Amino acid sequence: MISFRTPGLLLAAALLCALTPAAVAGDNSSPESPRTVLLDPGHDYKSTGAYSSSNVPEYRFNLRIADELKAKLESRGYRVMVTHGADELSSLADRTRFTSYDIFVSLHHDSIDEEYCLHGIKPCTTYSAYGYSLWVSPENPQYSKSYRLADLIGTRLTEDHFIHSVHHVMVTRREVLDRAKGIFSFPHCYVLRHNKKPAILIEVAVITNPLDEQNAESADFRNRFLENVAGGIDDYFQDTSGAVQPPPQPEAANNRTGARSGKVQTRSRGTASGRTAARGKKGSRQHRNGKRG
Repeated sequence: MISFRTPGLLLAAALLCALTPAAVAGDNSSPESPRTVLLDPGHDYKSTGAYSSSNVPEYRFNLRIADELKAKLESRGYRVMVTHGADELSSLADRTRFTSYDIFVSLHHDSIDEEYCLHGIKPCTTYSAYGYSLWVSPENPQYSKSYRLADLIGTRLTEDHFIHSVHHVMVTRREVLDRAKGIFSFPHCYVLRHNKKPAILIEVAVITNPLDEQNAESADFRNRFLENVAGGIDDYFQDTSGAVQPPPQPEAANNRTGARSGKVQTRSRGTASGRTAARGKKGSRQHRNGKRG
C-alpha cells in the first residue's frame, strides 16, 4: 500500500494483432519479440507495508498476487520481469531503474489509518473501507498511455462486478479521474512519476477489512481479479487504432457529488461477498508507496 502524506497504448508494432493469426485475445504470441511487462510487488520483508485484520504483512499479499499475475501473463505469451523476489530488498529508486520493458504494474493491498479502526480491536479492523483502486501519475512522461491502461483494466473489472474503493472518494478525497472505474490521480507516487514507461498501481483489496482480506486470501477471487487485469493488458496491446485520448480532468478533491454511501454489496463471487457498510467515516490509511517520493 502507498502513502498520500504528500499532497497505453504502445505505437510500435501496431500491426501485430492485425497481421498475426495467433494474436487473438489472450494470446501475445508473435514472430517478433513478445511484449514485456514489469511487475512490482509493493514493499518487501523489511518495509512490510500495512498489516491485515489478521496481522499478515501486506508485502506477502503483494508477492503472491504478483507471482500469480506473472504466471497468467506468461501463459498468454508475455515476457514478464519482477522488480524483486521474496528474499530481496528493493528501494523505490531500484524499482524504476529497469530497462527493456513495455509497461509497469505495481501491485499493492490497501488499508486504513488506525485512528479510524474499530475501537479496542487489534490489529486495525474496519468495515467501512473496501474494494480495488487504480492509480496513475500525471507526472509520468507516458501519462496518457498509463491512463489508457488503467481505463481498460477498470473497464474489465467493473464489467465483472468488482467494486472500487468508495473511501478514496468520500474520505481520503483523492482526485478522481474516473469514478465509475475507480481510477485516481496520484502525482507524487515515486514508482509512477519516475517511470519512463506507462505505469499504473493497483490496490487489490482493503486488507484491514476482514471481508476484503478473505477475498484477498481466496484463490477464486484472485483468479477472477487477475483474469480481468490480464484481459485489460491484452486490450491495451491489441488496440491498433493508434489513438491515445488525453485523460479526463480530475474531479476536485472536495467534490462529494455522486459518492456512494449506505450499505453496499461487495460483489466478489464465491467468497466473503457479504454486505459491508460504507459509513463515510473520516480518514483512511493512506497509501504508502509515495511517502518517500
